[in-house]
Amino acid sequence: GVLAQVCSHKVIDAGTMIFSAGEPGDSMFMIVPGAVELFVKDTAGQKIVLNTVGMHDHFGELSLLDGGS
Repeated sequence: GVLAQVCSHKVIDAGTMIFSAGEPGDSMFMIVPGAVELFVKDTAGQKIVLNTVGMHDHFGELSLLDGGS
């Protein structure tokens, strides 16, 4: 389909930062297979986990659509 024609496949190693909070978004990500932890750090540097997405989940679609971070 059309969506498959504009998608690219990347293998990302465990522990790799995909993007940082506040960066402009221009991509939607789908997990096939694996999992991604979405988190921010508070002012003290403590990690606050917002969500963990796994196989067949997706994230980043809102930034892709509205051009926000």
